[in-house]
Formats: sequence, structure tokens, C-alpha cells
Amino acid sequence: MSALRFSMVLSLILVLLAVLFIPKISISQVQPAVEFTYRGDINEDGQVNIFDLLEMLKLITSEPETDRQRQIANVDKSADGDVNIFDLLSMLRSPLVKPKGPLADEHVVLLDTSVIIDGRIADISQTGFIEGTLLVPRFILEELQYIADSSDALRRKRGRRGLDILNRLQQESIVPVDVTDMDVEDIKDADGKLIRLAKNLNCPIITNDYNLNRVAQLQGVRVLNINELANAVKTAVLHGESLRIRIIQEGTEPNQGVGYLDDGTMVVVEDGLRYINHSLDVVVTKVLQTAQGRMIFAQPHGRYSRT
Repeated sequence: MSALRFSMVLSLILVLLAVLFIPKISISQVQPAVEFTYRGDINEDGQVNIFDLLEMLKLITSEPETDRQRQIANVDKSADGDVNIFDLLSMLRSPLVKPKGPLADEHVVLLDTSVIIDGRIADISQTGFIEGTLLVPRFILEELQYIADSSDALRRKRGRRGLDILNRLQQESIVPVDVTDMDVEDIKDADGKLIRLAKNLNCPIITNDYNLNRVAQLQGVRVLNINELANAVKTAVLHGESLRIRIIQEGTEPNQGVGYLDDGTMVVVEDGLRYINHSLDVVVTKVLQTAQGRMIFAQPHGRYSRT
């Protein structure tokens, strides 16, 4: 009995030391499917702290029940099927080992299918504006391969373009580009998997997909939209400013002509139909910002009035 009391007193002393020397480690936001090599999270709350040591003391001083075998295996450093003071000492000496797979505190960004097919991410990745690892889940890669094998010629072309862009990213990007096997088994669609994975990893998604953008934001996932970035860096055009534009097609309204700026912004010119295939000076009358991008309305220079 005296030996048991001595063991319990010594264990309590070690617990007090643990409060001072073992930091609080959180792994709660790491994707559940990743295999961890953390030892000591006995109560499985995603943290290694004083509460796990108290649980360990219970295992040392009582007969383990059948449903606690998993806890025992988690802290049985000596692998003898029992938990004792030597396991506690071992845990204090080496409280944790780095887990396998990306962590929530490592900066990663998830890519979706639309942004890979779009292709601009390959150029952006070389500018230094994106930090961390670009992460492509294998189910996104499989979706690209499925599109590339489509019987529809346009879809097949888009899928193959996406695979080419991904290959270019891996060869030319100044930030790491990894394909990960992390998955969410209980969700079938790729968008749902991507959102859940982003929540588990606490990381943003880069996408051009409007619907994915909205759904992800509703679920508290940060979204980086390439189209919004492109709109943000376009040259500012002010009301009353003069532009030189080439009219290339008819507009949706009578007598309208349509041209484009160098950055792809559409310019609708009133009474511009007769100038198709010609360039002319126009004056901006209105700038309209939409979810799809920016649209400029203008009139031929000689017809513009500031009133």
C-alpha cells in the first residue's frame, strides 16, 4: 500500500511539473483523415494538456476497462499492455511528435477545378502574391481527368487545358504545388468535399466558380476569387474620360457598337453601330460594376455633353 501511495504522490508531483513545462498543443483543426503521430491525447479533444495527464493518472491507479483500451494504446510507450509511472515519465520527456500531413498552422491554399482550367493561377503563382503551398486534392485531379476524357469536344479541351496548367504549375511556380490524398468520404460532390476540407484545414479556396464562392462564404470559408482580383487591378476609368476604342460588333440595343479595352473590359458605345471595324474616340458616360465584371458605356466624342 505504501508503494502505491508513493507512486500516486510522485505522479501528482509530475502532473504539477507538467503544468509548467508542457505547452498546450492544439490539433483540432487538422483534417480528421490525416494520420497523427501525436501521443498523449487520451481524451481525444484535439489537445495535449493537463487533462490528458489526469486521465493518465486514472489509468495508472485503476484497473482499465475494455472501452479504454484505445486510451491505453495511446500512452503505452513501453508497449507492454499496461500504463504505469514509466509511461508517464516517457510522456513528460517527449510529449509530442510532429504529425504527418499538412497542419492547420501551415499556410496552404486549396485550388478548385475552375481556377486550374482558367489558367491565370499559373501566372499569379509566379508573382509572389501567393504564399504557402498550393494544394490540389486528388478528387479535383480526378475531376479534371474526367473532363479531359469527355466525349464533348469543348469539355475535353477544357479538361486537357487544366491538366496542362497543373503540370505548368508544378514546374514553374515559385511556391510549392502538392497533390494530396486527403478526402472527405461522407460527401460525394467535389465542391462539398473542397469546402469541408478547407474548414478542417482552416485555409482559403481559390476559385472562379460563383456558386462555390457563395456557398463557401456562407459556411465561413474564405474564398480568393481570380475574377475579383482581375477586376481590382484593372485600370480605373472615370466618368467623362476619353478613350480610343475599336468597334468590333453590334450591341444588344439598337445602334449600339461594342469594343474592348486591352484588359478585356467591354465598352458599349451608343450610336456606335456604324463604326464597326473602325476606331474612334469616345467619352465615358457610365461605369457599371457587376458580379461578372466591369462594363463601360460611352458615346462618340462629338456627341458627348457634360450637362
